[in-house]
Amino acid sequence: MSEGNKSRPPWDWTVDDIPQAISFLSEPPLPDGVGIVVPPHPRSLHVCIAQALRETEGLLARLTRGVSCADSHRPVVRELYVTSLKLQKLLTAALRLELE
Repeated sequence: MSEGNKSRPPWDWTVDDIPQAISFLSEPPLPDGVGIVVPPHPRSLHVCIAQALRETEGLLARLTRGVSCADSHRPVVRELYVTSLKLQKLLTAALRLELE
């Protein structure tokens, strides 16, 4: 920042006269697949359950297409698949309830 900016009004400053503050604009961009999500207001329980169901169904679809892993990891992947099936059934039943 140059010393001359205090004597000139801000609209007459050059790029070098603008103070460098820390902001999202001066920070490096986030890596791909990483973002900041801030819901504008608290979501209803029904919406949270519906989103969890959608994500669980996505996980099940991915597991159904097949997973390549070491033989020692197969029990963990199988347990993940079985647990996801149970969670899908529970979330589907919860959506039928009138919760809040």
